[in-house]
Amino acid sequence: MRAPGSDFRRLLTTEMTLQYRNGLYLVYLVLTIFFLAIIALVPAPWRETAVGLVILLDPTFIGFFFAGGLVLLDREQGILPVVATATGGFSDYARPKVVALIILAGTVAAVLLGAATLLGFVRPSLGGVVRLGAGLVLSIPIFFNLGVIVAAWKPRVVEYFVFASFALLPLMIPLAEPLGVATGGVGKVSPVWGAMTLITSVFADGGGVAVL
Repeated sequence: MRAPGSDFRRLLTTEMTLQYRNGLYLVYLVLTIFFLAIIALVPAPWRETAVGLVILLDPTFIGFFFAGGLVLLDREQGILPVVATATGGFSDYARPKVVALIILAGTVAAVLLGAATLLGFVRPSLGGVVRLGAGLVLSIPIFFNLGVIVAAWKPRVVEYFVFASFALLPLMIPLAEPLGVATGGVGKVSPVWGAMTLITSVFADGGGVAVL
């Protein structure tokens, strides 16, 4: 009889392999290089804000925009029914997927933050890095579940991505805060606000200025 932990590791390894085969890692490699180039072009006073907001895109877009699409893709390929039946149901199927997304988001954030630091663009603090990690770990499951809910409404992959693009816009209202636009209680309703508060405070103790 297999230990529960070994089953989870097997499912996690399978999920990460599927993400690699579906090209998700290649997409984020290209995006990481692109975002580094953008950060290099941003004026120095805005670089810390730019780095924080770019990293914020990981939990919002990975957790919401891509997660539901990955679930629908698994269903169309016949993977979802097999995995959900062979395990303890959808929850056991979703957990390794969420952890795999957290690992991917954390890796991208580490690369972006590390490269920006080595290039002298930013000076993160240790406490800020911990808050950044907490922001990723806490927010990705929330956005993943939101993505799955949207996927239930729009079961076709193309329809999902079109609808998700519009559904994500109201959630992004808090992003007006770094631009000096107060969103008040409306912005704080969005889960993006909590993620932004944690992630963009990565420089708060290191000589930089937090976004909020």
